Amino acid sequence: MNFDKFCQSCMLPKDHELFKQATESDGAHNDAYCAFCYENGAFTDPEISSAKEM
Repeated sequence: MNFDKFCQSCMLPKDHELFKQATESDGAHNDAYCAFCYENGAFTDPEISSAKEM
């Protein structure tokens, strides 16, 4: 399975109509996550501070 077609946190397909690409704190796009999971350079769940904790 090709995992680069999914959010690496919640597995939302990147071609899904609800998918919005995540951003870093400087506004740059983050290709690994969706905006539901990661936005403005941080994970949206306050209990997650790194990809390792997901």
